[in-house]
This record gives sequence, C-alpha cells and structure tokens, in this order.
Amino acid sequence: MKCFVGIDLGSTTSKAVVLDPDGRTLGRGITNSRSNYEMASAVARTEAYVTTRFTFFERELGRRLADAPKRELSKLSGALQRSFRLQQYLTQLATLERLTEDLLDSRRYHSRRADSRPRLRDIFGALHDEAP
Repeated sequence: MKCFVGIDLGSTTSKAVVLDPDGRTLGRGITNSRSNYEMASAVARTEAYVTTRFTFFERELGRRLADAPKRELSKLSGALQRSFRLQQYLTQLATLERLTEDLLDSRRYHSRRADSRPRLRDIFGALHDEAP
C-alpha cells in the first residue's frame, strides 16, 4: 500500500503521521525534540510506523474475525499493544542499564564506582519490577 509520512519538527515536540492515499491517518508518533531534530524525526517516524502496523493488524483481525464481537477484538488488540509496549520498554531499560554500567566503568567515575553500582542496580531493579 502506498502511504505518505509527514513530520512536524517543533522546538519542544516533534510529531509524525502516516496517511493512506485518501488522506486517512494510519499511524502517529510524537517525541520530545531535545534540540536534536534528526533524532526526534527518527523517533517520531518510527513510532508512527509502529502505530500504523497496529492499525493494519486491527483491520486484518476485524476482517478475518468478522463474526467476533467488536469488544473482544478491541480487548485482544489492546492486550497485544500493552505486551508490545512492555517489551519495548524493557528493551530500552536494558539498553540504558548497559550504557550506565559502561559509563560507570569509565575512568571518569572510577572514584564513585563502588558506591554507585549497588544503587544503580537497585534503581534499575525497581524500574524493571514496576514495569508491568
């Protein structure tokens, strides 16, 4: 399917939208700009693509299970999206933890390493446990 992507780069937030050829919205994405417009456009566009995939999934699910109650289809789609977002968050959290560990192992933080490492592990452990 042919689609179109539009990106609005703003000073505080950047937004992306994916449209079908008739101008209907398929997906949206938004992120903080952080004065890094290249990164912000990539993040917003990726999020718009993700929500577009969920739009296509919901359409196909509705087509294949046309006799199923709409409420049940909505619950299924919502559960899938929550599971996806949880895995997405946990992956990002693991990446952040690895980067933090690498930074802590650098010479710059050598004097604080012994004190900081257990505190960081506690923080990341709590974030992981509270994620669901």
